[in-house]
Amino acid sequence: MRYLVSACLTGRSCRYNGSHCVHPLYKEMLENGEAVPFCPEVLGGLSIPRDPAEIRMMDGEKKVLTEAGQDVTAAFIIGADLSAGLAEREGIACAVLKNGSPSCGFGKIYDGNFRGQLIPGQGICADILAEKGLFLFNEESFAASRDVTLKKLREDDLKELIQISRDAFLQDSRENSPYGEGGPEGYDSIPWHREAVSRGRFYTIRLKNKIVGGLFYSLKTDRSGWVNRIFVKPDFQGRGIGRRVFFLLEQKHSRITSWGLDTPVWAEHNQNFYKSMGYEPVREIFSREAGYNLVVLKKIRIQEAGVRPVQL
Repeated sequence: MRYLVSACLTGRSCRYNGSHCVHPLYKEMLENGEAVPFCPEVLGGLSIPRDPAEIRMMDGEKKVLTEAGQDVTAAFIIGADLSAGLAEREGIACAVLKNGSPSCGFGKIYDGNFRGQLIPGQGICADILAEKGLFLFNEESFAASRDVTLKKLREDDLKELIQISRDAFLQDSRENSPYGEGGPEGYDSIPWHREAVSRGRFYTIRLKNKIVGGLFYSLKTDRSGWVNRIFVKPDFQGRGIGRRVFFLLEQKHSRITSWGLDTPVWAEHNQNFYKSMGYEPVREIFSREAGYNLVVLKKIRIQEAGVRPVQL
């Protein structure tokens, strides 16, 4: 599989000051033919070097301004559109982006005041690539989750997996839920997990073959899928593992045109995570089992030409 990768990560000197921020992984991927390097700002016609620029929100829209106040938004949009076109021509489904950039930033961007302060957000190119259906990582989350794999749940995995499930859901509810500690149906039950295997597909999430979480999902005859449950061991959260799992899932089932899932209405952190992968809230439903509302989110997938399913 090939990936669209911010060119500065592969060693190309295309940053605003003429430098690069080469990362050994992405340099190796370039040498192996896995990485297709791109720089939206250069594609948009900006020079090397060029004046530093940051995003500001103006009248509800993202604008890219240089430190001197020049509006260079148009060049950023042109470069982003050309980057999306490159991905389409090459049949690429995933992009690895340099965080902090006003074009490639994914997760963090500078605050627009040129004081070195990072805030949550994403750049112009990240916005457009997401709109075109590409799956996005920043350089940290892609590298940290490189060794994630999914393996079918086995009987001898159950005891360890149940403990991880229990730890994950209890910590989440303890830190975020106004309803006290707890988890979804069967989260700490071996019989429930055994029965779930007969109703859908259950995988262990592994990092370098160590079990760090679980994924339970089902497929329907109308080419839709439903993520019933996903959880990651607390010590391994925030490393891009969940994002990698969703990417592997979509690549394995590339013919599935829509995915759905639900999450507690109080779990805004979960909702933001799902939204960052293209899921949109569609409605709320009341869960008698939980005693509170769940937010249902769905993602309509844009089918990528030339992308083949991968084996888990």
